[in-house]
Amino acid sequence: MAASPSTTTCFGGPDSVSPCIDAAVAIGACAFALDATESALNNLLVQSGLEPVRLRAGADYGRLDFVQTGIEGASEVNVIGFAANFAAKCEKKSKSWELVVGQGLAAHVGNRSLVKEHADSPKTYQRDYRPASYKFFDVRWRSIPPHGLGWGLAPCQT
Repeated sequence: MAASPSTTTCFGGPDSVSPCIDAAVAIGACAFALDATESALNNLLVQSGLEPVRLRAGADYGRLDFVQTGIEGASEVNVIGFAANFAAKCEKKSKSWELVVGQGLAAHVGNRSLVKEHADSPKTYQRDYRPASYKFFDVRWRSIPPHGLGWGLAPCQT
């Protein structure tokens, strides 16, 4: 198989109506990308004589800030913040065809049977010169019904 591309997602925002729906949409989007790549894209690649790819995903929930850098005509927008940073760490913890999320997103998953604390959890770090920790969770995305990706994750209390 070819090298493993990855996807990192963060959903939600100040206008969010329901963190539970945001969590469902984020996990549904990741599950859809993983499934489409594994089931459809890889079949097309093999039929074309190319090697299939592997994909992994990471996501979290929390505040995001956007920063534009560069000069006129050559700039980019970057997402920064704890949720974006931890989503990237989640993606790095995942293996091919896995979805790993942070505790911020996992807290909003209504169907708790879909999330399980990751073996490498928690991540410990320093914040304001004090030790802190934040957990990783494996998502059983293949257990979500294909007709309602994401919506099998609700309801939950916010």
